[in-house]
Amino acid sequence: MSKKYHFDRYERLLGKVSRRVFTAMHEVAREYDLNEGGVYDQRGGGAINLWVAPEDKPEDWCWKITKGALNFPREYLAGIFPRWTSEDEVELYLVIRNYARRDEAEELFNKGKISYSEYKRRLELTQKGTDAEVKWCLEKFKWLLEKAKEKAKYRWVIKCPFCGLEGFENKLFNVFIEHLAKHGKVIDITMTNSGYVVRMEGCILTPEDYLIRRFD
Repeated sequence: MSKKYHFDRYERLLGKVSRRVFTAMHEVAREYDLNEGGVYDQRGGGAINLWVAPEDKPEDWCWKITKGALNFPREYLAGIFPRWTSEDEVELYLVIRNYARRDEAEELFNKGKISYSEYKRRLELTQKGTDAEVKWCLEKFKWLLEKAKEKAKYRWVIKCPFCGLEGFENKLFNVFIEHLAKHGKVIDITMTNSGYVVRMEGCILTPEDYLIRRFD
């Protein structure tokens, strides 16, 4: 019998959600991306990462929060990882990884300012997380989940702005592009934070032009 895969020794099961809600969680995380002033970071439909900000952080956070190559000062703290249990259901796990605490521990140990046992204790806490860190992460997860549940009450439908034909949302986006080519020459397609922007001869189509919202 194969063993269950573990993301981390101190992983915490957050619960199960439907595929639709998980997709909506990614949409919300994209809207509140760390480079847009938020604390979320989602890439590729997998994990959703949590980054602390100077104005939004655990009560016991004591490290400097730097900007680096980002648009705003942010420091990584945790990830929400998915494990699919069926085609339409996914388990979500919280994994904390406070790299700021780890880096500080390594620096202090190398300078001889803390013992090896204290160094190991801090490294363990890097993964285990403090009560304040766990509390903050759970707050961010619950907020994200509630927003996603609201968003999941409706679905986006792709509708051709030229002829009104619908039904592309369950197919590859290329099928929609091939259809648009019947109405005019497609020059290029650019992926933005809000979705695909299609440049055609004589016009530019943004998601607002071809997406409509339907409530179920």
